[in-house]
Amino acid sequence: MVCGYEKISDEELLGYWNRLLAEWARAGAWYGLHADTPLGCLAALNSMTRVRERIITINPKMIDSHNMAYPGGALASSKYSIAKRLYVTTDREARFNEAISDIQLSLSIPGVDQSGLLAIRGSIFRQLGKMSDCIKDYEDVVRIRRENNSADNQIGEALCELGFGYLRNYSPRKGLRYCQEGVEMLRHGGHAGFLARGLRKLAVAYLVNGRLGKAYKTKNEAISVAAKHGAYDQI
Repeated sequence: MVCGYEKISDEELLGYWNRLLAEWARAGAWYGLHADTPLGCLAALNSMTRVRERIITINPKMIDSHNMAYPGGALASSKYSIAKRLYVTTDREARFNEAISDIQLSLSIPGVDQSGLLAIRGSIFRQLGKMSDCIKDYEDVVRIRRENNSADNQIGEALCELGFGYLRNYSPRKGLRYCQEGVEMLRHGGHAGFLARGLRKLAVAYLVNGRLGKAYKTKNEAISVAAKHGAYDQI
């Protein structure tokens, strides 16, 4: 994406590239830029990573700058989205493992938002069928966000994911309880798309627990919330 950036020695120019690519990646994550939506914003993120590496090579003092940090969370999230759509098992696992490596690199950065990184890794572990690791990560996410007095919707999102992990780990009642608690917290604000996703997970939890009427009603509410707020990716 960035032509010949390895030869650019102008730190200010590279800084502009860094900001441009960061905004491009952010927009791509929300609006499906870069043509094929499942590919998300990986191209911009890869280029941004290399631009940051070049800036640090020119000015090593920038290594401690927040704007120069390795974007492991964003890279892992993008690779996670791609891997879920791959049909060949070995290809899927390879992309998921790459994403975990990105998370590991970012977790070593001082002051990083560990809860966000652990949430992504927990979802990857769930896709890989490593449910004990998945549950451990999401339990840590819930704990960290509660300790940090995070917003209700952030804690609620983590509780829904934790509950879904317990459903996959053959603990349906525990999974339902966490999903119920999570959805109630998600109703207190935040992006409507997260509420719709939480409701979808709660609907599955009701279904697994044999509460068919509740499952049907909750699924319809999830569709209604998503449609009302334009969160069509959650329908």
